[in-house]
Order: sequence, then C-alpha cells, then structure tokens
Amino acid sequence: MASLQEQINFIQKEHDRCKLVYNFLLKEFGEKNIPLLDKEVCEKIRFSKAIITSLEELKNLRRHDNKR
Repeated sequence: MASLQEQINFIQKEHDRCKLVYNFLLKEFGEKNIPLLDKEVCEKIRFSKAIITSLEELKNLRRHDNKR
C-alpha cells in the first residue's frame, strides 16, 4: 500500500491534470461549447481536491498521534 504522502502526490497530479485538460478544452472549444464537459470535469476537480484534503488531514492526524 502506498504511503499517505504518495497518495497525496498522486491525487495532486491527477487534480492538476484535470485542471490542465479543462483549461485546454475551454481554450479550444470556447465558452459556448464547454457546458457539455464542464460539469464532469469540474466534478472531478472538486472530487480530487476533496481527496487531497482528506488524505492530508489523515496524515496530520497520524503525525499528531505518533508524537504522543
């Protein structure tokens, strides 16, 4: 199993890729055509950010528990 930091790094890369794809699609297809993909891409971006936040909180909790 990957460490928490490895999981955070992986999800952060996925999050960054989603943002790049979204920006590319927005640029290529223009704002009038983006609603077709907007909902799905934005959902993936929000989901990956939530995972990153949760993993970082878990890492901090584990770090705090280890200091005890």
